[in-house]
Amino acid sequence: MANYEVANNPDRADIGSNPTTFLIDGNTAVIADAGANALLGTNLDGSKTSAIAALPEQIVTNPVFPPSDSAPFDPTQVPNSDGSPSSEPLQVAIQPTPTGVAKGSDGAYYVSLFTGFPFPEGGAKIYRVDPDGETSVYADGFTQLTDLEFDAQGNLYALQYANQSAWKGNLDASLIEIAPDGTRSTLVSGDGLEAASSLAVSPDGALYVTSQSSSPGSGKVWRIDNSKPVPEPASMLGILAFGALGMGCKKVKRSQCVGRLCRLEATGVQKSKVKG
Repeated sequence: MANYEVANNPDRADIGSNPTTFLIDGNTAVIADAGANALLGTNLDGSKTSAIAALPEQIVTNPVFPPSDSAPFDPTQVPNSDGSPSSEPLQVAIQPTPTGVAKGSDGAYYVSLFTGFPFPEGGAKIYRVDPDGETSVYADGFTQLTDLEFDAQGNLYALQYANQSAWKGNLDASLIEIAPDGTRSTLVSGDGLEAASSLAVSPDGALYVTSQSSSPGSGKVWRIDNSKPVPEPASMLGILAFGALGMGCKKVKRSQCVGRLCRLEATGVQKSKVKG
């Protein structure tokens, strides 16, 4: 992947490669490369890598940056300023940073964005990529998306790593359902789900989510019962900090349930080996 990025650089921006996830579509591995800001395709034998689409950077107006005394803090990521007030709004270009890819029943690929620093709240999007590589915004108003998946009914699930910009230190995460008609439902927000990084949909409709991905040794896998989501307007932007729904979980053998979340403890496996 890095060799392809060096030779081709599909987004014509900084050289970088960080393939984060992929799916198998026939004889092709479809790869979301967060460093290259591109959706790539390669044959399963590793040959004929090509760019399906380059995801565009976005212009953010007056983004909120961390205080200069924050730790860790990289001042090189903050635009230069002489400190004098300006009557013009500050506009900053941030990278898309694709993190997840799923294939819809329409044959298109859907790609989630984490967004680049300073990770603006409500700034993450889901792109729809046609088979011919044309991109369009399918849904927006999210924060730091890390994964997405479809279920058998065509509902799309989007996973937020954190509901606030990660540098703020509050890593409460959310799992959001987007129905085929665009209606959004927050299945869970916070309530023990934090720093969420990946999800999967099981045949019975339950969802499995990795949590505490930024805490070595503390990673967990959660089972989320998706029986009674609460609908929200499709036009709502910035799905941030929703309260826990407090509904009961389906029983899972040897599990710990909090609200609608169930932390798995696999039977016959030491806890230390069950990681997110």
